[in-house]
Amino acid sequence: MAALQLQVSFGDHTAENIPKGTVANSIEKYVPVQWQKTKPAEDWERLVYDLHQRFSGRSQLDAKLQYLSYVKKQKLYGSSFFQVMYKGNGGAEPAILAINHDGIQLLKPGIVKDKLAAYQFSEIVSWAHTAHSFTFVTGDQTRNNNFTVNTNRGQEMSEISYGYVNALLEASQ
Repeated sequence: MAALQLQVSFGDHTAENIPKGTVANSIEKYVPVQWQKTKPAEDWERLVYDLHQRFSGRSQLDAKLQYLSYVKKQKLYGSSFFQVMYKGNGGAEPAILAINHDGIQLLKPGIVKDKLAAYQFSEIVSWAHTAHSFTFVTGDQTRNNNFTVNTNRGQEMSEISYGYVNALLEASQ
C-alpha cells in the first residue's frame, strides 16, 4: 500500500522524483504504527522503494484504483465505529463496536482490532437502544444471548443497523 501511495503522489520511482529519506523521514505516512519498530526506518524505505519500482508506468488513477481494491477487501471496510463500554464477564470494559454490511462486531480497542464477538445480521433477532445503551439479541426463540454496550450513540447504531438490514432484504428480493 505504501508503494501505491508513492506512485499516486510522485509517479514512477526515480531519484529526482523521490529523494532518499522521503519514506524514512515520514515513516508514519507509509507504515502502520504497530510495524514501525520492527525494522529501522531506512529498511522500511528500501522495501517500499523496491515495491514502488514494480508499479512503474502505472497511472495515478490506476494506482488509486488498485489501492482502493485492496482496501475494500478488508473485513472492516465501510464500518461505522463506536467507542463503547461492554458489559463483559469482569464488569464494564472499553471496546469498539463496528457495524457494516457483514453485521455487528465487538472489538478490543487498540491498534490491532482483535474480535471479542462477531455476528451477521442473519444471527441478530432484534436490537434496541436507550439514551445510554445499545443492545442486540442473537439466537432464536428458544435460546438467545443479549449483548449490551454503554454508549450515548445507541440511536445512531440502531439506524445504521436498520439501514443495512433493509438493504440486505431489498437485495435478496
